[in-house]
Amino acid sequence: MNLLVTAGPTREYWDPVRFLSNRSSGKMGYAVAAEAARRGHAVTLVSGPTALLTPGGVTLVRVTTAAEMLTAVRAALPECEVLVMAAAVSDWRPVQCAAEKRKKCGAQPDFELEPTPDILKTVKDLKGARTFVGFAAETDHLLEEAARKLADKGLDLIVANDVTQPDAGFDVDTNRVILLAPDAPPVALPLGSKRAVARELLRWIERARGESIEEPTTELPRAGGARLARQMAFVAEVDKLKQIVRRTWLTDGSRYENDAEHSWHLALMAVLLSEHAPVALDVGRVIRMALVHDLVEIDAGDTYCYD
Repeated sequence: MNLLVTAGPTREYWDPVRFLSNRSSGKMGYAVAAEAARRGHAVTLVSGPTALLTPGGVTLVRVTTAAEMLTAVRAALPECEVLVMAAAVSDWRPVQCAAEKRKKCGAQPDFELEPTPDILKTVKDLKGARTFVGFAAETDHLLEEAARKLADKGLDLIVANDVTQPDAGFDVDTNRVILLAPDAPPVALPLGSKRAVARELLRWIERARGESIEEPTTELPRAGGARLARQMAFVAEVDKLKQIVRRTWLTDGSRYENDAEHSWHLALMAVLLSEHAPVALDVGRVIRMALVHDLVEIDAGDTYCYD
């Protein structure tokens, strides 16, 4: 299956340095994305600002505001069969964001708020045969609020949790949730890791869509599996970069460099010199781009654009 997962908080800026947000760490959404990829599904992860590492085998789309998340969801949804909306989207945003930092002058701040777009309600008409899953993080009237959102947003399933619990709220590695589906009794899952909750959620989705998934027995790719075979074939293919001789010399002038040396050197420079970039960078993404940017030369050779 192709899954679209959202995760993390959004930020709604009041001025260039201050924003409205919430305590979401993104751990639950990232766990869903990681477990889905482990089970062999194609996963696009739309993430608000977090400090988490991108799960292996997942396509990451970074956003900041609720409006940006809505745009990213709309763009990715046509290619997906399942939407899991695990992000904690800020409910309100300032009507205006000041161009400069607002000064602390002793007066009470005066700014007007407006609701952010409700992403699930906005894309409700695009659902079609897709499976939509939402989350309800509540502090009171948990089942009543979850049931209301389930019906209001036209969901197939909603995952409800009481965020006042210290072992099931924000920024912890465990969760205790209740699964609610239309015309079905609530299913309470025991306290477990967020990865374990994600596993049960993926099992529900697979059953709902009639998917027959062989249960993975390990967190690592199974020996002999198709994915591992493709990975090893890729490793062997990119070894050919060592055979591509460039038209640029080593600094000592002794010989031309090869593509593998060039890509490694460029990636290392990106790490070393990132502090001089005029804007904040995702250095990990820059490194990945540097390491793969010359793969085409395995087939084309070291060819300048003017050739």
